[in-house]
Amino acid sequence: MDGRTTPPTTSNITSVNSETPRGCNGRQEDGDAASRRLKVAEVMADSLTTCSVDAWFTQYAPRSLTRWSESDIDGILRVLEKRDMLKAEGWTLILDATKAHHTENITFSHISTISEAVAQHIKTTKGLCPTTRIENAPHERSVPEVPSHAWFPDVRSSLVESQTIDPRQRQSGSADAQADVNIAAYESMAPESGQPQAPQAVALENARFNARDDGKSERGEEHKTRMNLSDVVAVGEVKREERQIDRRDNEFKICGGATELLYNDPCRRFVNGFTIERRRMRLWRFERTHVCVSKEFNFHGTPRLFIRFLLYLLFSSPQDLGFDPNVRRYFRCVPEETDSSSGASKDRYEIAYRYQVGNRYFLTEGPPISEEAAYWVVSRATRVWRVREMHFHDPSNEHEYTLGEPMALKDAYLFEDAVLESGIKEQIMASLKDAGANDKDAARYFMEYEIDEVAKLPDENETGLEDDLTSDMETNRPASYTPGNEVPPVSTLPGSQRTSTSRRDTGHPDPSDSTKATQRTNRSATQETLPRRYRRKHVRTIFKHVCQSMYELTDWETFVQCMRHLIKGKSGTITGAWIICVEQDGYIATLAAGTVSGILQVGKANWRT
Repeated sequence: MDGRTTPPTTSNITSVNSETPRGCNGRQEDGDAASRRLKVAEVMADSLTTCSVDAWFTQYAPRSLTRWSESDIDGILRVLEKRDMLKAEGWTLILDATKAHHTENITFSHISTISEAVAQHIKTTKGLCPTTRIENAPHERSVPEVPSHAWFPDVRSSLVESQTIDPRQRQSGSADAQADVNIAAYESMAPESGQPQAPQAVALENARFNARDDGKSERGEEHKTRMNLSDVVAVGEVKREERQIDRRDNEFKICGGATELLYNDPCRRFVNGFTIERRRMRLWRFERTHVCVSKEFNFHGTPRLFIRFLLYLLFSSPQDLGFDPNVRRYFRCVPEETDSSSGASKDRYEIAYRYQVGNRYFLTEGPPISEEAAYWVVSRATRVWRVREMHFHDPSNEHEYTLGEPMALKDAYLFEDAVLESGIKEQIMASLKDAGANDKDAARYFMEYEIDEVAKLPDENETGLEDDLTSDMETNRPASYTPGNEVPPVSTLPGSQRTSTSRRDTGHPDPSDSTKATQRTNRSATQETLPRRYRRKHVRTIFKHVCQSMYELTDWETFVQCMRHLIKGKSGTITGAWIICVEQDGYIATLAAGTVSGILQVGKANWRT
């Protein structure tokens, strides 16, 4: 009824992790990689901001900023100079490679060498072990957990110890020799508690349809890799030259890469990155309210800033690097049927996510009910899952648990001053009661809430909890992408794919207008003022019922019956509730599914699964 296209076959979709149940039911995207990046940049243009490098560290890496003193950095610089890795002109290995006209990959591969030397010095002098490893692997694809086009960032920072909770014993063997080299470089820096966990070798088998597939990507050979995208902390794009076209290409690539990274991983709150064009370096932060790129600096001429950024990436906690401590990635055991011939049974494992809401835990089950809206970086990033509550027999054992009845979980970023859904429902019920209506009869048309609260994070001293809010943007100013000399191709992605299949976000530009798209990515920041920005709060809601979207109904009878209940509710005791919900979210289909911020439950008996 909504004009959706039938998902294509998976024969030409890039292979992904076969253990993930996640997929997407949205429209197919047309165009090549450049078109997809332009689409992302186009949507992100109104949210792009800038600040000084010092303000970037103060705003986005405050704990790291206070953790490392100037004397610490002086000590690192002395060691690097002594090892002939740094001289007055800058970073020796990179400068020599540039003079020798080496390739871009060889030239900037020395970033890994520098970061290893920094990590080893800190371990030797302070006994601290790095949280991440920084690698140059531009030809190694990180394995995503949702189908996507191949994406090869020039530089990436990955966790030394994966955050995944895996009941299986990890294998120390590697599928390729280079991965062994990368791991070995950090084995001497292993945490005092033991050797770092090697990221799970992930098989690439059959892919699933995804909203971003254009049907043109080639299927890769089945293989195994240690480069799991869920363990990637930050990404970098580098160029040997500093031409306008190089800057623009780096900008579009890092924006596209951060978008993929945030969409791939529900455990992520934000993503960091950097771009380098010859000598010019900029730091990036991607959050659900905005994107900020620092003013550029000469990373050869001001090595202290470069070292400070490396220290932030290498030694910060996973939480300070963007991981949500309330969400953990699980390998969930799924029992298989017993083989009748041998009598043996074999379990399989699939990826799931454990959400902590308050002091309770909920494990996702199967693919998300909705997550398309989470693709765009600056958005509510709404994800809705079918979940079951986890009951642990031994709190110290994360692998043994029983599961409760099915419920639904919604994870979203609402504006800081937004009223929670449960609060809206209470207001409506109070209004109905004051008006003399039968509020008990009206209650059956509403979703029932188990929990509805703002997510909490450990505070700076890790002694308490504070609301999970996006960063303050007081020091930021409007920014724009580097103008292009040529008009790049424009994405022909349908406008309805902008945020989700059921809600069109009018705050995003219309990609069908190529003139507007080009103007947005070429605009001058000096000609505009930054619109009023609102921080967002991270909200998690547990519904007692699992519903489905009206868009997923396959027969007219059920649809008509749901509409009959809707009309009854609209014209009966809850007219006021209907008006409030429509003003807030627009489409009853998403309200009924709980995929946005609605609270109506239309035709309850027919919506349960």
